[in-house]
Amino acid sequence: MESKRSLRVAPQIVLGIIIIMVGVLFMLDHMGVLYASDYLCYWPVLIILYGLARIAQPWGVHGRFGGFVWLLVGIALLIDTLGFMGLRFKDFWPVLLVLFGFLLIRRSWTPRTAQFPHTDTDAPASPDDVVLASAFMSGVRRTITSQDFKGGNLTAFMGGCEIDLRQASISSGKAVLDIFAWWGGINIKVPPDWTVVVEATPFMGGIDDKTVRQPVGTPKQLVIRGLAIMGGVDIKN
Repeated sequence: MESKRSLRVAPQIVLGIIIIMVGVLFMLDHMGVLYASDYLCYWPVLIILYGLARIAQPWGVHGRFGGFVWLLVGIALLIDTLGFMGLRFKDFWPVLLVLFGFLLIRRSWTPRTAQFPHTDTDAPASPDDVVLASAFMSGVRRTITSQDFKGGNLTAFMGGCEIDLRQASISSGKAVLDIFAWWGGINIKVPPDWTVVVEATPFMGGIDDKTVRQPVGTPKQLVIRGLAIMGGVDIKN
């Protein structure tokens, strides 16, 4: 169990190393040891490294597909920055739309029993105990009252999702909410007795957890996973 946990946090470790490397670069520039401008043209390599770290995770671990997106974006930016083969980033942006489309299809194609394997039993989740919402240049509002909430899947593309879970409860110990926000926003309201664990990654966006901190070992735990690209996720009581 512990080894799986360490593998899951590997991308966060790589992200921390990247931040340290950038800090050291600017520190050496400030000390006159080297010129940071000579190396800044290679900054997309950092995105490539982060993508590779996510891809290197074992099969079944959340976030591997997103690693391929990060890898392709980093390669495209590096080609654009260095001017290889006369290609520019604007030549690649349609590829990002294609990847986004495949991501939406993949998220919808996955069987619901596979999306919510977060209970101690193998029984499939009831539709009343999960939330599935997609906002494409629109807004979605949902109020969940399930007393056996299992989790869900939220997608906001140039739109917004507002999910109210304050009347819901978690009886199985943990529920997992998979989010994806691209130029959109997701607002989640949870009961005050829930512990929120944020495992999602923001990219040119933000994830703000405003919930009340609960003691360690609180039985009701909501895990937020996913990606926010130039979008925002707000979690509060």
